[in-house]
Amino acid sequence: MSLQGVKKKLALSQLYAAYTQPATNGLVSEALEYSKRFYQHYADDIGLFSPLMLKTLELSPGEAMFLGAETPHAYVEGTAPEIMANSDNVLRAGLTLKHIDVNELIDNTQFKETKPSTLRLTPINKGNKLLFPVPVDDFSFEIVNLSIIDELHYLRSAEILFCISGSATIVSGDDKVTIQKGESVFFPYHTGQYTYKGKATLARAFN
Repeated sequence: MSLQGVKKKLALSQLYAAYTQPATNGLVSEALEYSKRFYQHYADDIGLFSPLMLKTLELSPGEAMFLGAETPHAYVEGTAPEIMANSDNVLRAGLTLKHIDVNELIDNTQFKETKPSTLRLTPINKGNKLLFPVPVDDFSFEIVNLSIIDELHYLRSAEILFCISGSATIVSGDDKVTIQKGESVFFPYHTGQYTYKGKATLARAFN
């Protein structure tokens, strides 16, 4: 991360040379392929080494994972909702045209191995809900599979409902809103309660 000038140029030239060499290890081959793809957009960026240092984890629809603070990560492709605890900073590590504060990044990064199997969350089945047990108190997350019938829900905190598929109608007092795939609704805590109905899959973030 701190390489500059001639040393950075030499390291990158060796990486570029590896793009054309057959890899003897499947994981190395995958990492180099990602790096090669990133090169098309971020040539001469030190972040091109990141696939060789980070693990690749592929999530299928309906799966979720948890990353603790001070863990570098990147989204390669696909779409997924991300829920974060309150944070006042984003520290970039590469593959960007924006400023990178290397010293601050290193001070706020945990340099330890994490097994991919420990990152995936195993959901708890609660009727028409799948609760993903997040190991922090900052937020909670679950998937709601709605049927047509009205369902009453009481709030214990502010909430966000995001529609993954289908359509859901939410009513709270005199307010009524229908959300489709890709839309969301926010409930302040003082809302108290709401009902929802429809045929939809919703992601629910709350505390």
